[in-house]
Amino acid sequence: MKHVAISDRKFLRETLELRQSIEEGFLSLGERLKKIRDERMYEVDYESFDHFLSELKVSPGTASKLEATR
Repeated sequence: MKHVAISDRKFLRETLELRQSIEEGFLSLGERLKKIRDERMYEVDYESFDHFLSELKVSPGTASKLEATR
């Protein structure tokens, strides 16, 4: 078995932590998108929710999936 340096272990641990933070970020994004859509918050600056999503560079299908994960 290869000797694993402490820096390698740290890198692996940080990668696992990054994965967790990405998952939490997606959940938070889904909650926000649902709130923005349901409360029509996008109307302040955008013609439609889809227009807001295009500014965010998120497809309506992806937004729907994110909202469903919450």
